[in-house]
Amino acid sequence: MSALDEVITLSEAAEKWGLDTSTFRKAILRGEFAQDEYRKTDKAILLLASAAERFAKSRNPRTKKK
Repeated sequence: MSALDEVITLSEAAEKWGLDTSTFRKAILRGEFAQDEYRKTDKAILLLASAAERFAKSRNPRTKKK
């Protein structure tokens, strides 16, 4: 597995777990992700896939990976 497989964009996370991108963005602003779990770039926010999955499951425990 490549290190790049461990990161996901907000759009990819939203599509994968059925949440809105704003849900992830607001969670970052509220401090629900540790600083080493995301990175802002000029055009995107990248999340660790494991952190995005953890967050999505906490929002809806029945959330399943697609």
